[in-house]
Amino acid sequence: MGIESFYFSVKLNQECNRKRVLDFIKQNFSVEPYSMPSSNIIFKKKVIDKNRYYVDNCLVVSIKSNDNDLVITLEACFANFDEVMKRVYNFLNLLKIEFKNVIIFRNDNLYNDEFDLSWLIVWIMKLYGSKYINFTNQYGVISKFVSPAYFFEYINKAQQYHYID
Repeated sequence: MGIESFYFSVKLNQECNRKRVLDFIKQNFSVEPYSMPSSNIIFKKKVIDKNRYYVDNCLVVSIKSNDNDLVITLEACFANFDEVMKRVYNFLNLLKIEFKNVIIFRNDNLYNDEFDLSWLIVWIMKLYGSKYINFTNQYGVISKFVSPAYFFEYINKAQQYHYID
């Protein structure tokens, strides 16, 4: 994870399986297989990661089982930050409605009380504020949904053709 992205996780503290959560996500959001650029310079084939999904055109979501918990990790790009955060909030809110006890965390920073969009933005800024400032200083405010894996490809094309949204 570089200057372009942030991540955090959500723990569901109840007996629910990966399939149920994935089905719920697919029913409520636009979901595509997650692909990333190949590191092979000659063959520009995309690599599909079968454990990650691209949700609502901006969130990279992975789902893993840990003991009795299910952990969902969300990764997103700072590009189009305000709109991305609205989608993150919507994602978390629907998870909380469906699965009740949702714990949002990053490392030791845990949160399981009620939250709203404002709280979520403040929390992300506490974790990633200096990184976000570095991002906006270097690239400006970008109003385009871009996957973290394709951000630098987008920037290279934008600079080559003299556009940045």
